Formats: sequence, structure tokens, C-alpha cells
Amino acid sequence: MLTGLTGQKFVRVNGLPQEWTLKAVMLNGVDVTDSALEFRGSTENSGLQVILTDKVSDVNGKVTTARGEVTRDYTVVVFPDDPTKWAFPSRFVKTGRADQQGQFRIRALPPDDRYLAVAVDYLEDGEGTDPQFLEQIKDRATRFALGDGESKSLDLKIINR
Repeated sequence: MLTGLTGQKFVRVNGLPQEWTLKAVMLNGVDVTDSALEFRGSTENSGLQVILTDKVSDVNGKVTTARGEVTRDYTVVVFPDDPTKWAFPSRFVKTGRADQQGQFRIRALPPDDRYLAVAVDYLEDGEGTDPQFLEQIKDRATRFALGDGESKSLDLKIINR
């Protein structure tokens, strides 16, 4: 039972081990995972279920320059083709940077059959989740689908801005 909450709130789970992720938040049988819930401090809130899964998605790969050389100086942004899923805080929009070998890895994206991925040479602070930026860059992105717990490897070309 949740008590003492007021206003619109998103239910999120933090601090999970890497092998677990949020699958759904259900309120009285309705999926409210990506919806803000309205709480009134005096109302008793019950019927909330938080469902976790050990089927964690994984998007990984490398980024090359226009000349085909592997680079480590980039940021990858993965986001859905559907702009209604871009609103902050979105579980569908994530960024990743290169490791020492030049590989990127982004975990725990929800399943979606219309994801986009783009590698850029730089991002301004907060730009990777900015709907205006995502709209501007989406036509240059690589399209892919991601199933529940699926691992996907991508080879991306860097976009110099």
C-alpha cells in the first residue's frame, strides 16, 4: 500500500542488479508503466504491482568513421521511432559511450519493433533525450527491432555535427 503521496508520479525501480529490469507496473490490472499516476495524500492507494524480469535486452556494437576506421570518440543514442515514447522520463530512450575497445553497450530497453540508433561525435548536456534533437536526427538513424530479452549487435557510422 502506498500512502502519503500527492500529485503526479511515475513508478520506477532503481538499484536492480544488471541481470534484472522492470517489465511492467500494473495498477488494478492496467499497465501504467509509462504513465504518470495521480496520487492524493488522503486516499489509500492499493492494487499496484511491480513486475520484474531477468530477460534483459542488450544493444551493443561498434562505430566507424566515413573511412571505415573504428572510433572511440562518440555517443550512441537509441530511441523509438514513435515520438510519443520520447517524453521524459522515458525507458525507451538511452545513450551509451564507447569502452576502451571502442564498443558501446546499452542494456534494459523495453521491447519495441521500431527502434532507431544513431552515433554522433558529441552531444550537449541533456540533448540525447531532447525531443527536438531526436526529431532532427531520426532520418539519419539505423532502424532495428528489439524483442523481450534480445541481444542485438549494430555497426553504426558516426555522424559528425
